[in-house]
Amino acid sequence: MTLEAPPKKLGVRIALGVGAVALAGGMVYSFIPALGMGNKSATAGTTVLKVNGQNLTLQEVEKFRSTGQAAQLFGLASTGLLGDDLKTMATYLVIRQKVLEQDTAQISVSNADVSKQVDEIRKNNNLQDTTKYTEALKGAGLTDVTLRQQIKTGLAAEKRQTELVKDVKTTDPELQFFYDLNKASFKSEPKVVARQIVFTDKTKAASVLGQARAGGNFATLANANGGKDGGVVNAGKGATALAFPEGVSAAVFALPAGGITEVLESDKKFYVVKVDKLEAAGTKSFAEAKPDVVKAVEQSKKNAILEEWQQGLLSKAKLETVDKTYGYSNPTVATVDGKAIPYAEVLLQTYSNQQVSQLLQQLGPNGASFVNQSFKPQVLESIINQKIARAAAAGQKLAISGSDAEVLGQYSLWGTRDFKITDADLQAFYKKNTAQYSVAGNADLTGATFNSQAEAGSFRSSFLSRGGDFTALGSAAGGTVSEFGKVQNAGANPQGADTRLSSALQDAVFKNAKLTPAGEGSLSNVVALGGTPPRFGLVYVSDLVKTRVKPFSEVTTEVRAGVEAEKRPAAVKTFLNAQRKGIKIENNLEKVLKEQETR
Repeated sequence: MTLEAPPKKLGVRIALGVGAVALAGGMVYSFIPALGMGNKSATAGTTVLKVNGQNLTLQEVEKFRSTGQAAQLFGLASTGLLGDDLKTMATYLVIRQKVLEQDTAQISVSNADVSKQVDEIRKNNNLQDTTKYTEALKGAGLTDVTLRQQIKTGLAAEKRQTELVKDVKTTDPELQFFYDLNKASFKSEPKVVARQIVFTDKTKAASVLGQARAGGNFATLANANGGKDGGVVNAGKGATALAFPEGVSAAVFALPAGGITEVLESDKKFYVVKVDKLEAAGTKSFAEAKPDVVKAVEQSKKNAILEEWQQGLLSKAKLETVDKTYGYSNPTVATVDGKAIPYAEVLLQTYSNQQVSQLLQQLGPNGASFVNQSFKPQVLESIINQKIARAAAAGQKLAISGSDAEVLGQYSLWGTRDFKITDADLQAFYKKNTAQYSVAGNADLTGATFNSQAEAGSFRSSFLSRGGDFTALGSAAGGTVSEFGKVQNAGANPQGADTRLSSALQDAVFKNAKLTPAGEGSLSNVVALGGTPPRFGLVYVSDLVKTRVKPFSEVTTEVRAGVEAEKRPAAVKTFLNAQRKGIKIENNLEKVLKEQETR
């Protein structure tokens, strides 16, 4: 059981349940005091290792493996290759937890601060009642005493981290360098120049919408219905999605220039919006983006300090094997210019991959061999590249900071800063992915099905000549009538299809689009629906919005990002391979895996 805890400034969380420890990563600012190391009952048991002289017990590792979110992964296997990997990883995480707690053990935390956190936890989880509070703790394997110990450890960790990063500062050259590398990340939001009319009566809104679609001047209609300045939104300067109520903005931004929405309801009001002009998302200038750039660079510097703190504590930790039968093995799987990469780091990054987790959920222990062949080599290569990138960036005196993974990302961007995308690349990608840039059409639909094509055709002819109430007339003619309401065209996304409506009827409306005006709407042709005996049907269509493909000018930014994601990795790989020259790299993964198989 995990209870909601008060938020912490540097991401330190107090988790009621050891499984909340994040496998992904290892970043120290996600430090979670969830193991209760200071609790005698937690450290009692069979000692298997000593960490800087402190006992690490089998019971601590098992508790970690079986509690909270960690249990799903660590419960997959206890034997075989997968079981060995999971034991190594769990033990490594407990070791990491111990060295971090040892480093913060001497930091003073007042009882008053601890009590304040306990009070907030009880309030956030509706546990002011003592009995409920005690039961909740019991369900999480805790007592009030052990919870307070965990909170105290967490607050000490927060103080330690705050102290470590308190002097972080940025310079303008650093900020400019980061901005130049990451311009694509600093996008302005798309905007529309639009006019809107707001009603309290839906019937009135529908009437005015009809006038607007019949050619009425929208600004005049807006002024005549309580609007000002022709109903302009944001003084005509361009409005982002936030300028419109929830439920209205999506429809507005799906329109082409000149388009008018249906009557849209939000919070008991009814909106009709006309889009005069679309303004695609662009890149913010350095001045516009600077506040976000400052935050990003400051955080990357903090990440670098905190990761170095954690790695330093681990590398200096003295491990002593007490129980040789336990079989904890964390060999050096690779070295980069003499700097060791422990096998457990490969395991952490491998098993935090969602693809791996999903694979193992399906295959269980049988998936271990596939993980060894397909995922671990890739993960190790990435870690090696991280070490190379950090050393190279420092050697070239580049203003790059962050965790190892962040440095690799920034260094790769710098190394491929001359990567070019041509207009031909953009156009080719756009044409290949038009479905990605389509806005699905929709319509209000009522369908009628009949036992024979002749009956369906006769009803269609009669309705086209007389008009009237489609539902009543269809039923009177012996058809089965279904009022579907608003239906969206599934288009290239069959998973999004409305299952109430056959694909043949959907195609008759949105794909073939051979609709004949009828009354206030239009009527599809008769289509065969299959089945035994066969059925035939047609659809009455109103408020049709046709599917459209956004013009290239409207999606240029997205297209560029797509081309870059498709083509840049090859340039990055070439650049990183070139940086390996002169660096001594020893990759022992194959040897480590073979030794693991024989254990």
